[in-house]
Amino acid sequence: MKKLALALAGLGVLLALALLLQGLFWLVWHVPDWSFIAPRGRWWTVIGIPVIVIVAGLATLVLSRPTRAAKGEATITALAALIVQPFLVVTGTLALWRVVGSEAWLRMPGIVQILSSPYVLTALLFSDVVRYLSVSAVVLGLIAVGAARSARREGDPASERLPLYVLAISLVPVVAFPLTLRSIPYRPPVEPDADVEMEVVVRSRWPFSTVRMCRAIAGVATHQYEPLGWVDEETLVYRVWRGGRHGGDGWRSQPGSPGAPLSYHLADGAIARFEGDLSDLHDATCDPATCVEPALADVPSYHPGRFEEPMVSSGGGWIAFTAWGFDRPEDLLVMSLP
Repeated sequence: MKKLALALAGLGVLLALALLLQGLFWLVWHVPDWSFIAPRGRWWTVIGIPVIVIVAGLATLVLSRPTRAAKGEATITALAALIVQPFLVVTGTLALWRVVGSEAWLRMPGIVQILSSPYVLTALLFSDVVRYLSVSAVVLGLIAVGAARSARREGDPASERLPLYVLAISLVPVVAFPLTLRSIPYRPPVEPDADVEMEVVVRSRWPFSTVRMCRAIAGVATHQYEPLGWVDEETLVYRVWRGGRHGGDGWRSQPGSPGAPLSYHLADGAIARFEGDLSDLHDATCDPATCVEPALADVPSYHPGRFEEPMVSSGGGWIAFTAWGFDRPEDLLVMSLP
């Protein structure tokens, strides 16, 4: 019974911290006096003030512990509970949405408004693979170190102390985060007609699928796709440009950096490094108005990406083209031709 009470208390600690952060984010975001700050600076203000307030409170709690060992245990537990909050925000918000239902969710605009800012901020944080893996590694490392310290600490058994349960429950959102995002169907910027087959050229494995969904949620468009040609009817070769930014002069001032050529196999969706000769590729193009738009269900939603010309496969059965939704990442799509 005591262990159950400690487990519930550990869950309560994480949820209370999450609710406090959510409330602080919402309050800071809706302070009208921040309007004089540039948009990017405002984002950092919204993130920084709540985190500073929470860290100050946790530091006070740590310093109140009686012994050095207790302070060390409290420090690791507090850091893990704080850093795991982005994972908890997304998994908790999506879990609440599934329980309540989409119709009831739309009837609660106040709650949606409070949850939306931290939700998008978390997606923005994890829109980069390195950041996502780094934060995950830090949380998992803190949980492992904290659990080991709790097991070696003298006094009550670790199973009868609250920190161990806080650390154990902190593991759940980290594991559930990619699984939760994977359950959301990814919707490309365009939809094909009912009799047209279309595939999104994307790495479907973790962590790339998780980061891709975060980019879609946050509207981050840092990658552009350049179709290079077809090896055969089933193999497309393309290149990813990273770091580019669309401005008043298009892509000229910040074109980004091109990556190595990659091959995409239609049969199994496998993506691998292309080692062949680019000059041997079939690189015939077509006019988007004649080969792309007639196959789309909603033509006005189609906006070509940075590299606009579609590439027709060697047998003429497929085309590769880019589409950009402005508020979401650019996609490289492969669509069948009638």
